[in-house]
Amino acid sequence: MVAQSITIKVISDACGVLPQTLRAWEKRYGAFNPKRDHSGQRIYGHEDLKRSMAIASLIKRGFTISQIACKSLEELQRLLDETQVIVDENPFLKLGGEESERNRILELISEFKFDEFVEEFNRLRTLMSIKDFIFDLSIPIMREVGQRVVDNRFSITQEHIVSSIIRGQLNELKSPVDLFVKSKGSFHRYALATPEGNHHELSIVIADLICGINRRHTTYLGAAHPAKSLAMAVTALKCDRIVLGTVHSELWDYEKEMIPYLKKMDEGLGIDVEVIIGGGWNLNFPKMRRIKKVHFLESFELFDKKLMQSIL
Repeated sequence: MVAQSITIKVISDACGVLPQTLRAWEKRYGAFNPKRDHSGQRIYGHEDLKRSMAIASLIKRGFTISQIACKSLEELQRLLDETQVIVDENPFLKLGGEESERNRILELISEFKFDEFVEEFNRLRTLMSIKDFIFDLSIPIMREVGQRVVDNRFSITQEHIVSSIIRGQLNELKSPVDLFVKSKGSFHRYALATPEGNHHELSIVIADLICGINRRHTTYLGAAHPAKSLAMAVTALKCDRIVLGTVHSELWDYEKEMIPYLKKMDEGLGIDVEVIIGGGWNLNFPKMRRIKKVHFLESFELFDKKLMQSIL
């Protein structure tokens, strides 16, 4: 057996991720399990090297570290294969974040020039299609800002301000999207919400628009719903699809909380539904009475793709 002999610097150079970010992936999410040499230095193996490169590539394609950190190398490779079509069809992703408009916006965020940031976003919103504005600008900017917070290049305050501005910009698109849905909508009705303990709404704001672009009727319910209260609302509104945006954090443990939350919701439902979960990772979801199927989706791009294919 070949001994582990790869340092974190080699890993960093290979995948293009800063060492402090790799350590955060390891400490917070268990992405790697290195050995230590006699001096206490972390020593990584060749599988860790392959994992780091796969994880870095998937993050560029829209996944979050919490979604993929615990996946096996085989699962990571499968996701790379599945999402290659999305990358091939999206020149913005191919550019790897070097596109000038996006760099200009990131520079404004870095310099706290948020008035100019709003003006630039307003300008681009009028020039771009709704779908391009969401997938080629808003989502990549939020992901890059989030990564820079992890890298200690942006503050949490900057992230919150950017999130608030982008949410406002996306809300401006809601009326034209609603008119589009009314012209020819689907049979299913989608409720968009986050579970109790999840106060970040941006993910379901984006999901709401993606549903609209794909002519799905939606009811936006907002953030932090207790399970049984959400079940009552969904039943009364006759929504047979529930889109749940989740964020794993120190305050809300996705792995411990998600299935019990679904079970409580299932107890209160008066209609059959399917649940679509984003922001976490796939779990061994049990069979339930009213929740007939649980879909886990790793990215907004895959959500859009499955809606286009009428899978959801």
